Amino acid sequence: MANNNLNRSETPTSVPPEIVPPYCRGALKPTKEILSAYIKTYVYIWLVNGFSFWMYPQQIVDNMLCGVVWAEENWEPACFSINLIKSIY
Repeated sequence: MANNNLNRSETPTSVPPEIVPPYCRGALKPTKEILSAYIKTYVYIWLVNGFSFWMYPQQIVDNMLCGVVWAEENWEPACFSINLIKSIY
């Protein structure tokens, strides 16, 4: 889900790491408090639906994690429910 309120000047100027980190089985489900420590850093996210991707979170709004996700060759704005996150790296 796109969010047009994100500040494009905060978009990373470089690509995310080329590696895909190993899945962290048994990790605690992320909460707002845990995710707030990762604002404006690269994180790899696994969702409950099986999708996974690099993200550069910029803010947490209500129960939504908002920022930009790496989509093949560029950063795209995105917001999704924290409840959809299975694990982060």
